[in-house]
Amino acid sequence: MLRSRVRISLLCTAAAAALIGHGSGCSNTAAQGTVGVYSPESIALRMLIRDFKKYNVNDPTTNPAFHNNLIHDSDLGVVADTLGTDGKPVYKTPANNLPTFGKQYFDQWYQDVPGTNVAVSYPINLTKNSDGLLVYDCHNTGTPDMATGSPRLLFFPIDDGTSSMTAFGNEGDMHNFAFTGELHALFTYPGQGVFRFRSDDDLYVFVAGNLIAAASAPGQHVAEAKMLDLTALRLTAGREYPLDIFYAERAGAAGDFMMATSVVLRAVP
Repeated sequence: MLRSRVRISLLCTAAAAALIGHGSGCSNTAAQGTVGVYSPESIALRMLIRDFKKYNVNDPTTNPAFHNNLIHDSDLGVVADTLGTDGKPVYKTPANNLPTFGKQYFDQWYQDVPGTNVAVSYPINLTKNSDGLLVYDCHNTGTPDMATGSPRLLFFPIDDGTSSMTAFGNEGDMHNFAFTGELHALFTYPGQGVFRFRSDDDLYVFVAGNLIAAASAPGQHVAEAKMLDLTALRLTAGREYPLDIFYAERAGAAGDFMMATSVVLRAVP
């Protein structure tokens, strides 16, 4: 039974407007469009994945935000509108902090913590689709799954038996359900363009250090996709901007991740 549907919100914060030097004015959706610049057939990026053990109340090295039956609420308000000086999301206490269990545990999500998580680099290869977008979609290249009785492909990149498996492993489960991922890229803004995302469970997307999209609905739910028209951000054509994506798979039976864009991304050196 579906517990809740994942919520993905597109944000235009005061901080983003101030940084870009224009007033606010965001749009949740936009026509796809084209950018009229050369686009490669594929782009190779990397996602740094941190594997966590499933939560055990008797093991202080485990994090209660991962594989814990208490996780069932959404927490879209858990990160600040701008990245911290270390380039990572800054914890902002939400109205209900049960899903993340507070700053102490959230700060482990995207930091190396020996004994609590294990890091591995995973390839995220975007290829051009028939619409001219550069796309990574686990529904095309992900891990086979039959939990629903029908074949499907999901985002479980560090399962036992894969080239990216870790010492923690699946811990007796069908998949490895407890991990986070962060991906960093650069792009030169061509004057227009789009980003699309789909996520299950958590996703926080930043452009120029400002939060532009957030999704969170741990537990059993259905992933949804949204599109962002980059013109809403009032970016400067010809200027280079960073794209920072932070993902988490924390609970439930399905992992899902898709990103697509019409701009040319470059891996951070």
